[in-house]
Order: sequence, then C-alpha cells, then structure tokens
Amino acid sequence: MEKRDLSYVVKIGMVRIGRAKWHVFGKTRLDGIECEHLQVEVRTPQLKDKEDIYLDEKTLYPYKIFRQLTYLGMSEEIIEDYNYADKEVRITKNGKQIAALKQSLPIDNVFAFIYRLWQQGQRPQTGMKLQLPKQLLEIIVGKDRVINTRIGRFSSVMVSSRPKKVIVFFRKEDMLPVLIKGAIPILPYNLTVEK
Repeated sequence: MEKRDLSYVVKIGMVRIGRAKWHVFGKTRLDGIECEHLQVEVRTPQLKDKEDIYLDEKTLYPYKIFRQLTYLGMSEEIIEDYNYADKEVRITKNGKQIAALKQSLPIDNVFAFIYRLWQQGQRPQTGMKLQLPKQLLEIIVGKDRVINTRIGRFSSVMVSSRPKKVIVFFRKEDMLPVLIKGAIPILPYNLTVEK
C-alpha cells in the first residue's frame, strides 16, 4: 500500500478538542520481518498519544507496536511484542515488562483491526471475534447509515463491539474509517475524518 494520510477532528460530544492523524507508510522490515507500517497520532491539550504499528505483512495482525503516551503531563513508552502463531503478547512499559499474555485467539489491536477492514474493503461478519490483549470482543455489524463529516456525506457501515468498547463507521464504497468512537480508553472521544 502506498503512503496515505488521513486527518481527523477529535471531539468530546460536539466540542472540538484536538486533531488526530493516521499515516500509512507502507512496507518496511522490522527485525527481519516484512511489515506494513502505520502510525496513529492523537493530540489534545491533555493527551499526546502516538502509536507506531507494525503489522505482519502476511496476516496484517500486529507484530510490534511502539506507543508514546503523555497524559496530563505524565509520559510512558510502551512496547507491545506480538506473536501471532502462539497467540501471545509481551508488554513493556518504560523499559520494564509489565505483562505477558496468552489467549485462545490471535491477539489484536483496535487500529490494526480497523486497518485490515479498510484494506480488505469488505464488510465484516456479525459474530466474528476481536481478541485484544486483555479482552475478547464480539463484532456487531449494524444497519447502513448516512454520516455527515467535514469532507462530505457518506453512506456508511457501522461496526461496533460487545461489550461496547469501539464503534467505527466505514464509508460503504471503500471501507474508509470516517468516524471512530472509543478506540483509546483514556478519553471518551470521537475521531471524525476531515481530509
């Protein structure tokens, strides 16, 4: 995939509080593994959150994620090392391992999941599972809806989770994520595409 940037307005309710950017850098190698590299960056007065996400090129599941998070003046550097085959993730915070988790399904990341749906350009099936490091979500595909954004009005596919953690509206024609709710649990904000 060639580099592609998306810009989002960050809102809590109807109040604009910041901006977010989604950068798709394309193919790269990390630790000898062919990867797709994408970056999601959210900036508000209280929060700076940047995730460099490396997806295994074969599966498009996370291989490694580097996250720099500053919230209310406190900073953390988090590294998540994923093992798709063994369904494991090791999480390191500020240089110390804080978790080694194993699940019954391959472990995923919300932004990686959104990216896969976008790249595949296909509507997911209700009932499919999304295994996050500490929580298993069931995917629910809702009725098509019309979404208004700064760049236009779109027929969209609503994809949500049970338990309620994330809701994403994808532009129906190409599964471009135009509205994302709840992807980062620190603040209850929405990301609405603006270009």
